[in-house]
Amino acid sequence: MKHLYVFALILLAIVCMASADGVAEDQNRDRTGSPDGSNTCGQCHTGGGFSPTITISLENSLSETVSSVTPGETYEMNVSIENFFPFPDVYGFQATALMEDLSNAGFFSNPASNVQLENVDNDFVSDRHVVEHNSPSFIGNFSVDWTAPLEGDSVYFYAAGVTANGNGEPEGDNGGNTAIVLPILTPDGLTEDRLDSFEISQAAEELWIAHPTIDHMDQLRIYSMDGSELFRSNNLGLPFAFPLHEYDQRLLLISIQENENVHTLKVLAL
Repeated sequence: MKHLYVFALILLAIVCMASADGVAEDQNRDRTGSPDGSNTCGQCHTGGGFSPTITISLENSLSETVSSVTPGETYEMNVSIENFFPFPDVYGFQATALMEDLSNAGFFSNPASNVQLENVDNDFVSDRHVVEHNSPSFIGNFSVDWTAPLEGDSVYFYAAGVTANGNGEPEGDNGGNTAIVLPILTPDGLTEDRLDSFEISQAAEELWIAHPTIDHMDQLRIYSMDGSELFRSNNLGLPFAFPLHEYDQRLLLISIQENENVHTLKVLAL
């Protein structure tokens, strides 16, 4: 029994090793507090006098905080950690965005200088996408771009943070966590009705987009069906040829903006 107790202490010490570069990078672990059995930063960072408050918010391109997201749109996700007294020496965090079935929701990009993108193997999901600090941060604000999925009802954001004394050990710190849910809304005019009068055709390895009376598109976006943006451009002339041969994709979602109207279409390229 004594040996088992010692072994348990050693195992706990290994699990709770300080991860100055982020626990996903150092230990392949999800500490966001998502509901699939993952823990939070507070599992190991304990014993300090801190009481951190964690908040998650998303801003659109106008720097407005949003309460819902639009399919395919990119937002700035901000995770803020506050602890007014005592004042922490350093901060760390980890966050993720999930669908209701715990699959990855959308994708992250363009991390701030104190943030890194990682994938971890979780209990139920391989390649769980997470964002986290890349080194102990002297500020408690972290930001990253996040692009909403093309389909679904809601997105669940989970974040955990740590306020630390900066000694490189988990003792004397404290953690906290939070979560928010944002519905996925369909904007006015979003349809799958063959793009009204837009004509989609394929010639050789090119996808042609044309219209009998309109000679340009205000914006064209083309996505793979996992939500990854393949192409975006403004004020394109019509007809337009999209080079399929440059992309290893066959099932695409095309979004065309013409004046205030947005049209979408799923296309199966041959």
